[in-house]
Amino acid sequence: MPIITASARCFEETVRSGSIRKASEVLNLSASAVNRHILNLEAEYGIVLLERLPRGVVATEAGRVLLALIEKWRLELDETHRSLEILRGKEKLHVSIGANESVAEHLFPAALAALRAALPGISCTVTVGGSDDLTASLAAGRLDAVVAFNLRRSADFWIVSSRDVPVGIVTTPDHPLASKPAVTLSDCVDYPMVLADDTLTLKPLLDALLSGSIERLDRVLTTNSIGLIKKAVAIGAGISVLSALDVVFEVGNRSLTMRTLSEPGMTQTLSVAVRDSRDMPPSLQRFCKAMTDQMNRRSW
Repeated sequence: MPIITASARCFEETVRSGSIRKASEVLNLSASAVNRHILNLEAEYGIVLLERLPRGVVATEAGRVLLALIEKWRLELDETHRSLEILRGKEKLHVSIGANESVAEHLFPAALAALRAALPGISCTVTVGGSDDLTASLAAGRLDAVVAFNLRRSADFWIVSSRDVPVGIVTTPDHPLASKPAVTLSDCVDYPMVLADDTLTLKPLLDALLSGSIERLDRVLTTNSIGLIKKAVAIGAGISVLSALDVVFEVGNRSLTMRTLSEPGMTQTLSVAVRDSRDMPPSLQRFCKAMTDQMNRRSW
């Protein structure tokens, strides 16, 4: 559990930004959530901490006292971490990572190679799972970082970097849709489909896409395994909707084809997240850089 609470972080960032809206963008939270955290602090201490002005906010005298204490706690926390590292003999050369299946398969190996080149003694533990479960483990301190799609806004973690990844229709190379430069949803509903289940991050996008065509769909298979979806498509069982990252190897070796959907907003957001970007050991900083480099190196 973080020593510096989510409410304290929201208050600190709001004072620094001079605006609840600007703080919400930094914290990856809604403005109403940030304001609620600050109101909770004011209720807890029984005093107004922020003066709300027409063009922003400023700390009251009580707010300035609290801000100074938060800054003091952060410095003392940093010193505590350094002392513990000295007692341990060296900086911890291990990071625990949570990742979606496609991230672990297609991005993590290259990121690990870069990480090991920079820090030869480092080791990693990788837990594969859904985005919500992974971020819950991150907030609870069971993971050091998460690399996953479509992370929900939360004061319990920070987004270090993000990249939009296209989503499209995946078929065999000889499928009729494979020769089309772009595909619409209406082109797809007459073909058998292999689809992600509720546990995968693609599901909300699929629900929005297919909401008007549910009764017409021929669902051959529904599963939480991206690997199984790809194998089913490869044997001609049906077509699917996947991200470009899911099929980067298969498209590269031409065993599968992906065609982008013409409908707007056909992307997923892939992010690297940590509990607190201002409190990362060098090993975790190196991992975040290595993973961000791999994300940005891809040309989708």
